[in-house]
Amino acid sequence: MKLAYLSGSSIPSRYANSVHVMKMCQAFARAGAEVTLYARGPAGQEAEDFAWYGVEPVFGMVKWRKPFFTWNRHRAYTRFVARDVARRPLPDLFYSRRAESLAAVAHLGVPLVFEAHEPPRDAERTRVLQGIFDRPNFVRLVSISHALAREYLRRFPSLEPARIVVAPDGADLPAALPTFAHDRTPGEPLRAGYVGQLYPGKGMETIAALATRMPDVEFSVVGGKESQIARWKRECPSPNLRFHGFVPHGALDEIVERFDVLLAPYLERVTAQGKSDVGEWMSPLKLFEYMAAGRPIVCSDLPVLREVMEDRRNCLLAPPGDPEAWAAALEL
Repeated sequence: MKLAYLSGSSIPSRYANSVHVMKMCQAFARAGAEVTLYARGPAGQEAEDFAWYGVEPVFGMVKWRKPFFTWNRHRAYTRFVARDVARRPLPDLFYSRRAESLAAVAHLGVPLVFEAHEPPRDAERTRVLQGIFDRPNFVRLVSISHALAREYLRRFPSLEPARIVVAPDGADLPAALPTFAHDRTPGEPLRAGYVGQLYPGKGMETIAALATRMPDVEFSVVGGKESQIARWKRECPSPNLRFHGFVPHGALDEIVERFDVLLAPYLERVTAQGKSDVGEWMSPLKLFEYMAAGRPIVCSDLPVLREVMEDRRNCLLAPPGDPEAWAAALEL
């Protein structure tokens, strides 16, 4: 099967959506599909892109670099995707998490699959999605959580439940079983790690409070923009709180192996790239990568996360934004 993945991601970039897109294309290719990924970014550096994400070079890429003079880069990218698709033999399936790209090729009659990570943000996006769902060649909506699937059914009454597939995020298992660092030498601190962005609601607020409350625990934060790191260093100058900055996804495993416990301290409201609130719908890639790493996890007790996380089975759940409860969990 020939599959065209129409992403809106920039490759490479620091955002989790680009990791997800690259990993999905790898998974489709491993399953036997002939995959072509459409993405933004400079062409001619595919080998570096695959290494950046730690992904096998098993699929092709078509990349668009924004011209210096472009009045609307989103529309320009959509036109680029539509034109490039039209000049090639048609694939057997169009797959996308970007509604505008999928709408631009919907008239070609090829089966369409839309992957949803949040509800539409505005009336225009709602209109575009309704047009996709009404197409005879629309076959599936892939939702990353049951909560999000219910929201789509509420907003799009004509959408048939049978066309929805709920598929949470996932992660590759390591080639070898993870080693554990339970036997720390006397006096060696517990090493607690967080990997991810530092947008409001991602949990840096809780980590800062824990670092002040638990001076004998070494807290490490991997990720975040330089400006965000500088802010948190000012607000929480605790010596047991270390910021490692951004690390390419392909190099994360070596760092995560150093931690004794991994943290997912989401609040009730969580911003995606500093914009929309995804706290009700999310399926964080980080949680699956944590589980694949084989480390103990302390995770916020949120309804959408309980779709995957179960207290004392694959994590310890703690109330979001409650440093005292989180400290108690880390002391277990």
